[in-house]
Amino acid sequence: MRALVLEHSMGEHTRDGPRAIATLTNHPVYEFHPYRIRITDLTSITEAWRRLLPLPCFNSSEGGEQLGYEEYVGGDSVMTVAEWTFLDPGGVLQRTKIAVRYGFEGDRMQSETCFMDRSMTRFVDQVFDASFLALSGVERI
Repeated sequence: MRALVLEHSMGEHTRDGPRAIATLTNHPVYEFHPYRIRITDLTSITEAWRRLLPLPCFNSSEGGEQLGYEEYVGGDSVMTVAEWTFLDPGGVLQRTKIAVRYGFEGDRMQSETCFMDRSMTRFVDQVFDASFLALSGVERI
């Protein structure tokens, strides 16, 4: 499961959609908190990646640094907690923390649930706008 999380994450962060999708089951589910958004349509999941991953809060490589990483492995899930710094659009160094739970079904990832803090949501707010909420397979939970 840990290797699959790494492979999936590399696909997301290198913008290699087919690589990330290859790690998923045929019915993946993404959830984002505190937004209480669930996404069950693969096209909408990839649209979320397209909108989210370029945001400065997801990019510690340009002027930021990794501060911590913890990983917890269960029978059918992996939970990670990561903390890093990033430069906001004004060049101010920000600190953030995110928890992600990856659920598995067989040898594939079935779900990804992200828990973000306010340092991230102030950037992510713009992603989950009315146009995103109107996409297929996107719902408030």
